[in-house]
Amino acid sequence: MEGISICDQIVVAEGPLWRYKMGKRESKLGKTNDVQEIQKFISWEPIPDTPRRVICNSLSDGDEGLCIELSEYFLPNDAQSSVPRKLRIKFDAFIAYRNIDESYRLRLLEQNQNREVSLFIVESSYWLDWLQKESHGYYEDRKVVHYLIMSMNDCIDVLSEFEPDIEIV
Repeated sequence: MEGISICDQIVVAEGPLWRYKMGKRESKLGKTNDVQEIQKFISWEPIPDTPRRVICNSLSDGDEGLCIELSEYFLPNDAQSSVPRKLRIKFDAFIAYRNIDESYRLRLLEQNQNREVSLFIVESSYWLDWLQKESHGYYEDRKVVHYLIMSMNDCIDVLSEFEPDIEIV
């Protein structure tokens, strides 16, 4: 598509057959379809002094839920005043998760330019929108949150109705 810009968090574009404006996709023939809002990445600090940049040590999905173990990551120029802290995020209950190597999440990396932190809550989530459609609206009346962990090598997404347990270990 040509000429994409952002206007009030809605995609606005001019293309050969479609015009996107104010939440509607309108063909030059006059037909319209809804267009989804742009995803918003809200920095998430679940506990005081949460490590800003992390690397994923392990991810396990077992009888006790989903457990993600992370280590603090320092850039070469960062002042390292201590040993990297380890963070454990545990979802007792979750709807879905995915872990994709960051090399294959280029569109996500373009959308979310914030490289100073690794933990986010995604608003107007494309993945949550897909889940709503896929489940015929099963989760529509529930408060499902899209958590995103952008580690140095992984992009981990979790959909859950419940906040995870988090601890420094």
